[in-house]
Amino acid sequence: MPPVMAQGGCRYCGGDLPAGRAITFCPHCGQNMTVMQCPACSAELEVDWHFCPTCGRKIETGEGAAG
Repeated sequence: MPPVMAQGGCRYCGGDLPAGRAITFCPHCGQNMTVMQCPACSAELEVDWHFCPTCGRKIETGEGAAG
């Protein structure tokens, strides 16, 4: 999985991410920042997905509603 561009705080621990840097793991808690979990079924999702491939739920992103 390619790195993501860091911005704001870690979605797991809230620690400040190194702004503008491509990262894979949070430098504070070590969580993988290239994946997240579906809020409905907990399936692992890639950060740029708009729908869960397991249950079909639309995924909300930090920029508002997805897709």
